[in-house]
Amino acid sequence: ILLAGSPRRLEEILLDQTAEMAASLPGLTGKILKKQLHKYQKTFEGLYGLTAEEARAIKFGGGTTLYYFKEMGQPTVADWLEKTRKPMLIMQGEKDVQVKANVDFSMYRDLLGDRENVTFRLYSGLSHTFVPAIARNIAEAKKEFRKERHIGAEVLEDLAGWIHANR
Repeated sequence: ILLAGSPRRLEEILLDQTAEMAASLPGLTGKILKKQLHKYQKTFEGLYGLTAEEARAIKFGGGTTLYYFKEMGQPTVADWLEKTRKPMLIMQGEKDVQVKANVDFSMYRDLLGDRENVTFRLYSGLSHTFVPAIARNIAEAKKEFRKERHIGAEVLEDLAGWIHANR
């Protein structure tokens, strides 16, 4: 079961989110973030050519090193999906501002759409956490976590139904 996931590598998502944030912020803040985006892009160049030791030596932020991204990106989710024949349920909130339905969910459909044992569920109006969306873009994402809300019955029913049908 893949909930609000992505077949893309983590650094690709991070770069897209940073670019979206930079584009949405006016003035000096936007300019600073655009420079930070350029720095991130340079940092990730050649990531998969680094040895594990080299990747561990390069700090990214918050105590994270490039090794985390390298390890998470090899093999890719797409590589794993191509090899597995297990049944899958892929669920996504249509208003997710962190992992985009028009990018990530569409990629899952492109990769797996012809398989009979893969079920796709896209939930209208729901966010990354499968609750009614508040944020309109990545710059507002933190709003999603400030208010207590609960996953809707439709999502839980789909999860339970799929589990029972595939055990």
